[in-house]
Amino acid sequence: MVENYVEELVEQWLNFDGYFTWRDVPFWRPKKGEKKQGQWGDLDIIAVKDGEAILVECKEFLGVKGVKEISRRISQEFEEAEDVFVRRIVENPIPVPSPDLSGKRKVKRLLVAASPENLSSYRQALTQSGVEVKHLREILDDIIKNYLKTALKKGTYGKHRGLIRFLITLMRYEMLTIK
Repeated sequence: MVENYVEELVEQWLNFDGYFTWRDVPFWRPKKGEKKQGQWGDLDIIAVKDGEAILVECKEFLGVKGVKEISRRISQEFEEAEDVFVRRIVENPIPVPSPDLSGKRKVKRLLVAASPENLSSYRQALTQSGVEVKHLREILDDIIKNYLKTALKKGTYGKHRGLIRFLITLMRYEMLTIK
């Protein structure tokens, strides 16, 4: 499977904040509404900390179908995921390991997108469905601030992997300067 850089960065951002995360969690989307048959879907990330859970969708590009249609589809996918993981009213036809979020006091929905540059129309449309919308730039800013608070000493960032480790290396050797 091709690694999604948005998912990787968002997962690390959540881990920094103390969340335990699962990536690419499959769930059954039953026949409903305009769907002629049930199908598998997946949540990009499920994050859990204390009595809270965050259901996360990560998008590099939101598509060309228009804000209304894309927002409707994203809201529907979150609703169907909550039917499986939170309300437990839909069961996966083939048992797959998945977290039971039914005991969580607070369940949030989060969409993180890298494009388009201006997400205000998506924020406006999705807020009505209880979906928080963040641009990848906001996540990157938080990640960088997190690391600037800690000393970037040689040998202290080996526990990290992938893009986060690469970002830290660039900052450590002053190849990436932060304003």
